[in-house]
Amino acid sequence: MINKIDINLIYELGKKDIKERYMSSALGLWWAVLTPIGTLAIFTFVFGEIFQAKWNGSGDLVEFGVGLYAGLIVFWFFAEVLTRAPSLIYSNPNYVKKVVFKLEILPISAVMSAFFTFVVNWVVLVFAAWWLRGQIGIEILWGVVLMISCIPVALGLSWILAALGAYLRDISAIIGVAMNALMFLSPVFYPIDSAPKGVRWVFDLNPLSFIIESMRESMINGEHLVVMDVAVYAMSGAVCAWVGYRVFMSLRKGFADVV
Repeated sequence: MINKIDINLIYELGKKDIKERYMSSALGLWWAVLTPIGTLAIFTFVFGEIFQAKWNGSGDLVEFGVGLYAGLIVFWFFAEVLTRAPSLIYSNPNYVKKVVFKLEILPISAVMSAFFTFVVNWVVLVFAAWWLRGQIGIEILWGVVLMISCIPVALGLSWILAALGAYLRDISAIIGVAMNALMFLSPVFYPIDSAPKGVRWVFDLNPLSFIIESMRESMINGEHLVVMDVAVYAMSGAVCAWVGYRVFMSLRKGFADVV
């Protein structure tokens, strides 16, 4: 069980990670905003202007850019978590050797650090949606719910990959390739309805698909989501987190022998 001391430790580790990432640079936290916006500008130009990709037949490049951003911030969150997860154990041998240190905290702090960037990107999305639609309503709360529901899924996968990565160093390389595939097998650059019917099941099983599509519907189109759909996703995330935790704890006893 995680107690108050563990929560403080998670907070300190996450804060340390954020400081190391941003505070040592001249622009500091501004990079958390400038980097995704710069990437968005490139992707919008390439896919929206050159490839003429549109949402629902709309020719509005601004609308495409905002819709693309909604998908990218979800993908970036998962990509950061999953890319870092395999190296969390073997890159911290000092923690592994300490019997009293709860190693399951490492994936939690990594997820929280990635979630910080996710929140910053989401705030930018709120302003972009307000600029595009001219207003923002109660549907903004759905965006908060969707963000929170991402955490258990990401955490469960992080626990699994962190445990496997301690034994198989090749996991890091595999995840790098898998992230490239995941970006194009998720409805980031296109609506999920554009996926061929024969392989639609692949997109339905993708944990990113529901969040990305729901984020667009609520934040950009101002639609109210189906509560049951969100609840089912949240419960599935809780199961994923539980399975990931059990896998991590079952493999933990051998970490000291392989690190």
